[in-house]
Amino acid sequence: MGKYDNIDFTKEIPFIRKRCPHLNEEELQEAEELFREYIRLCLKIYEGKERRAKEDSLTEN
Repeated sequence: MGKYDNIDFTKEIPFIRKRCPHLNEEELQEAEELFREYIRLCLKIYEGKERRAKEDSLTEN
């Protein structure tokens, strides 16, 4: 993911655990992993947009 490689995706995600006390540990881990996948996808899209904006600014000059 480029500049976001230093993000630690192995830590627990407190807000999921706080908002979903009814889930058991396995379900919490699955919910956290789904959230991590969503964040990875968002960062990938964001980096693509940053890269295209940078390329566009280079071609305009």
